[in-house]
Amino acid sequence: MPNTEENPRYRMQLILEKLQKEGGGRDRVGSALQELIPLHLDLAHVPVAADELGEFKSNFSALLASGQNFTGLRAYVDLCATFAERGRLDGFENSCWMRSVIQVLDDEFMDWSEADSPRYKSLFVEDVEYIDETLEEVSDEAPPVRKQDIPDWVPESHWWWRAPKQQDMSEAERKARLEYDHLDGVYD
Repeated sequence: MPNTEENPRYRMQLILEKLQKEGGGRDRVGSALQELIPLHLDLAHVPVAADELGEFKSNFSALLASGQNFTGLRAYVDLCATFAERGRLDGFENSCWMRSVIQVLDDEFMDWSEADSPRYKSLFVEDVEYIDETLEEVSDEAPPVRKQDIPDWVPESHWWWRAPKQQDMSEAERKARLEYDHLDGVYD
C-alpha cells in the first residue's frame, strides 16, 4: 500500500515521528493528536495486523505520556477546557472537536501503563472531567452545533455534540454568539 494519507500505516508513522521530534511542545503534540481521528477512521476501512497495531499503541503511549509530550498533551486538554469555558459564545464547537479527539485517544490508542508516572492517568482523567462538567454547565446557553456540522463518525457516546439545550436557537442569535467579540462595547 502506498504512503498516502489514507494508509493507516502512513498515519501511524507520521504520528510517531511528530512525537519523536524535539521542541514545539503543544503545537507538535496537538498536530499528532489531530491525526488520531483520521487514523481511527482509516483503521475501520483498512485493518492493520493486531501485533502491528499493538506495537504502535505501545510506542505511541510511551511517547505521549513522557516528558515534554505529556506537557503538550496537558496543554491540548487545557485548550479544550478553554474552548469549553467559552461554550456559551464561540467555543462550543471547537471544544466538541477536541473533546472527541481526547475520547478517541483514550478509548482507542492510549495505554496508560506506558506512562512515565502512574499519576499521569489521574491528571488526564481530572482534566477530562473538568471539561465535561464545563460543557454540561454551558450547554444551557451554548449555540447548538448544526446537525449537518456534526461529523458522521461521531458516536452517540460523544454526547457533547448534542448537549446544547437550545437546539431551536435562531440563526441570528447563533451567529451573534459565534461572532462575539470580547471587545464589543469597550470602545463605544
